[in-house]
Amino acid sequence: MRKLMMVAGACLLSAALGAEPAPSRGSAAVRLTPAEALARHKALMSTMTPEQRAEYQAKAKARALVRLGGIVRDMSVQTGKMIVVNAQDAVPDSDFEKPITALAKFLRVKIDMVKGPTPSLPFDSKTFLAGQNANAAVFVVASDTLPAFLVIPEDRWAVVNVSKLGSDNLSVRAQKEVLRGFAFICGGAATSFRQTLVSPITSPADLDQVLDAQLPIDSLNAIAKYLPGIGMTPYREASYRQACRDGWAPPPTNDVQKAIWEKIKSDKERGPTNPITIPPPNAKK
Repeated sequence: MRKLMMVAGACLLSAALGAEPAPSRGSAAVRLTPAEALARHKALMSTMTPEQRAEYQAKAKARALVRLGGIVRDMSVQTGKMIVVNAQDAVPDSDFEKPITALAKFLRVKIDMVKGPTPSLPFDSKTFLAGQNANAAVFVVASDTLPAFLVIPEDRWAVVNVSKLGSDNLSVRAQKEVLRGFAFICGGAATSFRQTLVSPITSPADLDQVLDAQLPIDSLNAIAKYLPGIGMTPYREASYRQACRDGWAPPPTNDVQKAIWEKIKSDKERGPTNPITIPPPNAKK
């Protein structure tokens, strides 16, 4: 199987380069090694402009999705939501759209931006969240009395105070603090990487040392595992082929999906009398 995949990869790269396809299995000619195939691919990419590379990669992705039937989603299983409560005017709602959308896409959950009050301590968060039909909230406020960053993990709410973030890079700092807020109240306040939004941050200048307004991957994975415990379930997303295998695919809408539907239905119906077999790996010499 490994050799077959290597040959297939070599054929695709050779075709892209305009060369003759790599020899088939059993040929006496020397086949490309993975390193050689990768080198050829890099050489091809180096001859392209950024626009050409983007077009090439988009077409390759489109061809792959066609073979898999495209990507489908099942939104019916999604439950719960998180909210960003914007209670100030220094940083508009639109500035938070990009990081919030990226976070929601990765976690496959719903995150809404709403208007609301500046919380005063003590704050009845349970009543507020119930009124918003939300499971967790990050408040963005401008207050002289609240600290720059406040988290109440057990009640699943946090406060980002833009009045304490300085005037430089205010919008970006606020975006980063909102992501930190979700990480700290949703189980993602630890990482094995350095200089991230969940690393030690003691001043606005520390936020500027973090290059991107995004959480590290291990923090995101921890949040994804945590959310079902507070009543949030992500939507399902997969290729049409995988959705058919898992049993939740919608009815086919085109010929490719119909062929996939019928093939997998046939595979399932044939049952254990004609099972799919996986060959054992080749023994090492």
